[in-house]
Amino acid sequence: MSASNRQDGIGGAGFRVVIVHDYLNQRGGAEKVVGALHRIFPEAPIYTSIVERERLWASLDDADIRTSFMQRFPFIRKRFKWFFCSTHLRFVR
Repeated sequence: MSASNRQDGIGGAGFRVVIVHDYLNQRGGAEKVVGALHRIFPEAPIYTSIVERERLWASLDDADIRTSFMQRFPFIRKRFKWFFCSTHLRFVR
């Protein structure tokens, strides 16, 4: 993989790899999968609504994790499930 995070696809068309996860604030099986994907595509940024780095697997320590506006809410760590109904808004630019 090149430094620009592009892969040659069918017909030589390049594509960009990104990893998306709803929230990264616990150590579970889905987070292990994100860590495995990060090892395969180390330059791929990870987009998520919120992150608590101190609660992640070590495989994500060096990951480029980009969060949504929800990360700035002071109460989000304990009340993140209140916002499930707004899931679609988390990833809109």
